[in-house]
Amino acid sequence: MSYEELGAHATEIVRKAKEWELTRLGYTDMGDGTWMPPAGYSYADNQPTNYGDPGGTATQTTSSQDMVDRDMAEIDGKYDDIPELFSPFTWLPDPTSFDGAITGMENVQARLSAGAEDTTDPASGSPVPANLVLDGMDTSSDYLARWTGVAAMAFKQNFVDTFESITTNQFLAASYVKGALEAEKSLWHAARANVDQIAEDTLTALEHMDDCGKNEWSMAFTVAGAVVAIAAIPFTGGASTLAFTAVGGALSIGGAAIGNTDDPPELPMAGESPEAVCDAMREALRELKSEISKAEQKVYDSMVDLNNILAVNRSLFVAPRPDLADSGPGDIRDDMGVPR
Repeated sequence: MSYEELGAHATEIVRKAKEWELTRLGYTDMGDGTWMPPAGYSYADNQPTNYGDPGGTATQTTSSQDMVDRDMAEIDGKYDDIPELFSPFTWLPDPTSFDGAITGMENVQARLSAGAEDTTDPASGSPVPANLVLDGMDTSSDYLARWTGVAAMAFKQNFVDTFESITTNQFLAASYVKGALEAEKSLWHAARANVDQIAEDTLTALEHMDDCGKNEWSMAFTVAGAVVAIAAIPFTGGASTLAFTAVGGALSIGGAAIGNTDDPPELPMAGESPEAVCDAMREALRELKSEISKAEQKVYDSMVDLNNILAVNRSLFVAPRPDLADSGPGDIRDDMGVPR
């Protein structure tokens, strides 16, 4: 089975469930999509009948077609909601749609990596090759050695001395965004697999209704572990409160995972009738929705925390705008007050 055929799976579940119900009522499958009603329905139309009231006095006439329609309506009422239940799951995000954004953040990491220990990807644990262009800041002091005065001191203090820390913090922020994107990819990969498994298990249970023994199975919700908490590296220059729980995807996580269960939660399921099997399926779909919501909340909370850290501690991630950037001819003067 495959996720892309989920709509067809739902239709097949309805077909099999109705087939069992009709067979139980004594209908015969004609093999052409039609069913022959039980022999008891074959009397002449519009004859008095006690259908539904055995031993009672006939007070109305019921045709065989009326009785068939009544059976069909009752069965339809049990299972016609199934396609609608699966419908929201047919448009789950494509996990591969996150690949472009993940690659983009990898490029950002590469540009910001100084190659030091603290520029290792926090989620995967893999080192990110150094961007040699960043080495130029280390030698900038050589070019500025003869520059003196207030502006020289401010430039060194605000830009040269803080360059490595700010770049490292930017690298970590980009890494945590990348981890969230990988978590989303992992989440939807697991969600698609889980809903497809629910449909497959339901069909299998319907196919084994007449087997000996109990008709039991269980559903493991791997989506619960798709979003993994990772050991976040504290931002340089910040207080301990700036350390937060970042997230990554189980598909790409390295050795930095924390607080994640090894075994996915399982829902025991059973059904000795088509109606019971489909009720178990409905419960599994409700549980899957809940697990998806909880996984999404993990990603959301992590990104809200990161956004708050960036907003409140802007100076740890962005160097101050130089005063000279807003100056023009006549605004800049030498030590003698002469415009330059």
